[in-house]
Amino acid sequence: MAQEAWPAGVAQRATVTPPAVVESVETAAWAASKPIGSKKPPGLLHGRRRFARNAPGSPSRASWGQPKTSSVHPSKHQRALDGIGDALQGPFDRGRQGPGGWWILSEPGIEIPDRGEFAPDVAGWRRERLASLPDEALEVVPDWICEVLSPSNYQDTYVVKRSFYARLGVKHLWYVDYRERIVTVLELDHNQGRWVELGVYGGQEVVRAAPFDAVELDIAAWW
Repeated sequence: MAQEAWPAGVAQRATVTPPAVVESVETAAWAASKPIGSKKPPGLLHGRRRFARNAPGSPSRASWGQPKTSSVHPSKHQRALDGIGDALQGPFDRGRQGPGGWWILSEPGIEIPDRGEFAPDVAGWRRERLASLPDEALEVVPDWICEVLSPSNYQDTYVVKRSFYARLGVKHLWYVDYRERIVTVLELDHNQGRWVELGVYGGQEVVRAAPFDAVELDIAAWW
């Protein structure tokens, strides 16, 4: 079976290591959000419409703030997504063999006032900030977001969304590259407005990665 092709002009993840200080949030000017008629529930949204928001100069010119009609993932993307959820929901969401204290949701519908709607691959909220899940779209910025990289979304996810999440004030951001079997862990330096790389993990490693470093994670199960 033919492998998925990377977009022209985009290096594969294994050949590029981001610098320790990854990106200033001052480099992107975001367009005004466009209203959407209905809010989306915060639960699992696999296979439903997903939301994104466009910044001027985005390589893909995707229409952020408007629904995409398909969110069907390649099978390896979906396997990584499920593996991440399985690894975190037990110890951190449900408190099974872990500290609990989090909501961990896959593809949640999030609507931040004046920022439009969006749906990360996986997101987490500390329960001290979000006591309970609402019946409609979430309106609280996540404490942690994880995005799974695919050839079709690489530029938007790795370049464009990073600035957007920094502007929102997301504290922790992970990138999972299932093709190269690499997990990149970033933390936002609020004073400098920059992402700082905390670690890059790969292959068969068992890791402790912020903000979930209370439990060891076997990332080999994600591939």
